[in-house]
Amino acid sequence: MDNGLIELFDNGNEHVITYVSHVMEKPPAKLAPAWSAMMERQLKHWDALQHDEHAGSWEPNLSSYFDGARKIKESGGDLTPQLTAWYDFLRRCKGLDNLAAYVRTLIRK
Repeated sequence: MDNGLIELFDNGNEHVITYVSHVMEKPPAKLAPAWSAMMERQLKHWDALQHDEHAGSWEPNLSSYFDGARKIKESGGDLTPQLTAWYDFLRRCKGLDNLAAYVRTLIRK
């Protein structure tokens, strides 16, 4: 099953993000490289958000990345570089201070 999830990540399947973030109870650390790559792709995708006056309205769309990251980190996966990049990015976005603070707690765990 894990290899199938990794393949879905590699193919850019967005539904697997929701599955890992909201359905899987304990995703394995083995997913960390695929989750890392997804987070890097998504960071590039959301780059314009730092110039959006209403960036905070997008928080529900972003939070799944970090809910999944939390679970994978709890299983032993290392996502520190990607979480740090996202934290730096979110701090520059209006209205996403709470999400940035949440991501900061994930970096420190």
